[in-house]
Amino acid sequence: MIEKSYDFINVTFDRIEKFWESEKFRTFVAFTLFAVFVVVALITQLKISGFISAGFLSFIPSSHLYSIRLTFSMLLAYEILSMVFSLKNSVSNSIGKQIEILSLVILRHGFKDLVYFDEPLSMLSNIKPMTVFLSDVFGGLIILIILGYYYRMQIHLPITASEDEKYSFITVKKGLALVILLYAIVVGVLTIAGFYPGSHYHAFFESFFTFLIFTDILLVFLSLRYSSSYYILFRNSGFALTTVIIRIAITAPDYYRVVLAITAAIFALSLSWGYINFQKKAGII
Repeated sequence: MIEKSYDFINVTFDRIEKFWESEKFRTFVAFTLFAVFVVVALITQLKISGFISAGFLSFIPSSHLYSIRLTFSMLLAYEILSMVFSLKNSVSNSIGKQIEILSLVILRHGFKDLVYFDEPLSMLSNIKPMTVFLSDVFGGLIILIILGYYYRMQIHLPITASEDEKYSFITVKKGLALVILLYAIVVGVLTIAGFYPGSHYHAFFESFFTFLIFTDILLVFLSLRYSSSYYILFRNSGFALTTVIIRIAITAPDYYRVVLAITAAIFALSLSWGYINFQKKAGII
């Protein structure tokens, strides 16, 4: 029974991953983003020119910059779903992908801020949102630099004692990834349809990372099945707390979200540094 369940999980996950990472699907995503960007920009121009009444497609603001915000949000949603497949590899890589998504969320806020800029763009007419815009842009850049060091120091050590345990652990993570993927799709559809409580641009990201907190904690408990090492337990628990900081950062006010996002990245970097260095001193590496 267990073996059949494992086979089903592996086959299902591998097929979805193969489709998601295929060249045809990436081409479809790129074309869709291009089409949405052009169509929304065209509709915006028609509204500004008076060819479309204000009541028609009223959810689209009279700003050309909205097309950037919308398509970037769609790209971010695609990256979030892509992140799910990294869960099978390692906990540290999965957290790295979460921080990558957070940096993109920060940049998305920068594009969101542009919507409130007066056209044509000028410094004098947009002094108030300019500081918020710059904090988001440079915050994303700082996180990018931290991530570079984070990935460079990673040394992946197996926590399983045999190939059978390794296969079992990877399969369990694939199963968890499928649950996360299903949750993300359902919440995404409900958010777009307006049926999800508080449906708006932030609702999907808030709900998704809240769900990740529980799945990360669940991974901490599952890892105990394969290793009871203090350092592994502390590292995985620390990564779960990183997800908590990421979740808070997403809904934080201006400036605070950048501070919290950088804090999450530095915490993950420091946690990895401490774990790897203590493992080296213990002679495990």
